[in-house]
Amino acid sequence: MVPLQYLRRVVAENRRLLEGDIEQPGPELAAAIEAALDLWPPLREERARQLADPWWRALSYDWDGIAKYHNPVFLRGRAESYKRHADPFSPESINARLFLEALKAGATFEVTEIATGEVVDTITTEGSRPGSAPRN
Repeated sequence: MVPLQYLRRVVAENRRLLEGDIEQPGPELAAAIEAALDLWPPLREERARQLADPWWRALSYDWDGIAKYHNPVFLRGRAESYKRHADPFSPESINARLFLEALKAGATFEVTEIATGEVVDTITTEGSRPGSAPRN
């Protein structure tokens, strides 16, 4: 995105926020959003903070972030994901920890295209002496 286009979006979003000309879900959708946010309370704060930030709103144009934050299905999925990552014994949490440990220790990673399985990039990290020490 061209910086000038982005700044114009920021200005437009700031104006919309100041004038109160922002999306307001109907009562049924608002109730569904609240139910999804009740699953993980920190998500409520994240959503409110980002929807009130004109810089974030301008960035979210390219990936429909504003629309996603008004989609109860997306919010439920995000809340469940946050809950799984917060559990130190969940597969997602364990895999993230193993990945970070490999990154600290130094390793070679292959980035693959999910749809085709084709390797699109190889990343090698050097690691560090403390990073390569085994953890208890």
